[in-house]
Amino acid sequence: MGKPVRQYIETVFSRLSGLFAEKIHAVTPRGFELKIVCFLLAFSIQCL
Repeated sequence: MGKPVRQYIETVFSRLSGLFAEKIHAVTPRGFELKIVCFLLAFSIQCL
């Protein structure tokens, strides 16, 4: 993997990490998964 690709991946991950709430409260693993999927969907729509 080249340096530009790695830098791009690290930048995207950093931006995603910055948008996440500090704490995700979920009672079940399924609830946690749902919150992550909804967050990623909202992020994808925001990027359009």
